[in-house]
Amino acid sequence: MDTTLRPTRGFAQMPPELRRQIASRGGLAARANGTALRFTHEEAAAAARRGAELRPWKALFWISANA
Repeated sequence: MDTTLRPTRGFAQMPPELRRQIASRGGLAARANGTALRFTHEEAAAAARRGAELRPWKALFWISANA
């Protein structure tokens, strides 16, 4: 296993404030185009429940596949 550090590139090299500005512009553009995801509280809660129900099965599959 190679443990040497690689130099950062792209977004990892940018200051955090610049990354926030770029992400903010992307979010504003998506909202303006109508392509941003919008969930009601009930939809988000239902998605979280579905994800929580699947989590034990995912862990079980990963353990059996990598044993």
